[in-house]
Amino acid sequence: MNKHVSRIGFLVLGITVWLLLWLAGEATPILFFGDVPAEVQDQEASIKDIADDEKDTEVVDQEPAHSAFYRVIKVIDGDTIDVEYRGVTTRVRLIGVDTPESVDPRTRVECFGKESAVRASELMLNKEIALEQDPSQGERDRYGRLLAYIFLQDGTNVNKLLIEEGYAHEYTYNKSYKYQQEFKAAEEKARLEKRGLWAEKACK
Repeated sequence: MNKHVSRIGFLVLGITVWLLLWLAGEATPILFFGDVPAEVQDQEASIKDIADDEKDTEVVDQEPAHSAFYRVIKVIDGDTIDVEYRGVTTRVRLIGVDTPESVDPRTRVECFGKESAVRASELMLNKEIALEQDPSQGERDRYGRLLAYIFLQDGTNVNKLLIEEGYAHEYTYNKSYKYQQEFKAAEEKARLEKRGLWAEKACK
């Protein structure tokens, strides 16, 4: 009788130690004297499901949305804006985008330039936006403008949206960039659908 009780106690202890190690991600094989009862197997499965749910929750928490937002105080044209950035008015040039000129005194207003500027204003003026920089492009361009992707509070990538809607061209300056393939695909789609500046009578 004592031997039987001792054997059960050793079995329970072994299962407990194994479960603790398993939950810690360091489980090692444990030798059991006999088969593990079905009740114990069910309990192990339940514990594993709970642990998996907790791990999934942790992954979501580790990937928060943009947390820093800055107010757009002026839209220069379709691809350039001024923002209140860390207490200073800073000019920002959108990465991967080129819109027709509408304010450059050295050139005439280009086809669809005004429309692009108006759409950019609708999307960003007086709005809170997030800035994402791209190490491949450097922090600023030769004119001192901060280079960035613009995101609205709902997660919309403004750079990509302007291209999708036909208000801008995809633009690669010297080096490829993070969203290059997405932007190129967006331009191709806008061309095929004849949206914005790609419309047949847009620039006639």
